[in-house]
Amino acid sequence: MALSLRPRSYLSHASALRAHGMVGAEKLPVYVNQEQRPKLPSRGSLTQQSIDRAFQNRARESRYAFSYQGAHLVLLAGKHSGNYRVEEMELAGSDIKLPVTDLVRTLVDVTVRPSYAAGPMGVLEAYRHALHKIDPQTLIAGLVEVLGALGHVYPYHQAIGYYLTKAGLPPVMLNALLDIGSTYDFYICHRIEDPVYDSTWRLHVPRALADSE
Repeated sequence: MALSLRPRSYLSHASALRAHGMVGAEKLPVYVNQEQRPKLPSRGSLTQQSIDRAFQNRARESRYAFSYQGAHLVLLAGKHSGNYRVEEMELAGSDIKLPVTDLVRTLVDVTVRPSYAAGPMGVLEAYRHALHKIDPQTLIAGLVEVLGALGHVYPYHQAIGYYLTKAGLPPVMLNALLDIGSTYDFYICHRIEDPVYDSTWRLHVPRALADSE
C-alpha cells in the first residue's frame, strides 16, 4: 500500500531492516522512499561550528505520515542516488517481490537517519544483525563503497566505525574507516542528552549507548 502511493519508491530504513530479517523492526512504521531530483552540489563549507549548530537541533523528519489498517506509513524524500543498491526482494512466505535497499545501503541510511530505525540503539542492533549475515571485511568494504557513492557531506564514517566497534569488531579490522580521517568532532544523532565523547572516532554519543553491552 505504501509503495503504491508514489512511483519509483522503495522500502527503506526500518522497513528494509525488516525485509532483511531483523527481529523487532516489524514493530516500527513502514518507511518508503521516493528520491528527489538531482541537485547541484552544495557550495557551503563544513565547519565545526556548523556541525555543532546542526546537531543541537532536532533531526528533520518526514511529515508525510498516514495510518492504514493499523499500520503507520511514512513517505520519505531522500537525496537522489538513482535508486542505488535497491533490489527486488521476495517477501517471506509469499511470491510477492518488492523493491528494497540492500542491507549494506540500509545500514548507511539508518546511520544517517537513526530516528527511522528506533534511534541509535536500534541502529546498533542493525549492525549486530548484519554481522551475522555478512563477512565483516566484506561488510566494511561495502559500507565504504556506499559512503563514497552517496556522497554525504557529514562524516558518517565516524558513526559507522563506532557502531561496528560496539558490535564487537576490533580496531585492526576498521582501518578502512579510520583511514578516511576525522577532521571534525561529530554526533551520532541530533540533540543528545547526557553525551559521552569517544576519542577514537571523535564522536559524541548518548551515555546509554556508550554503556550498552
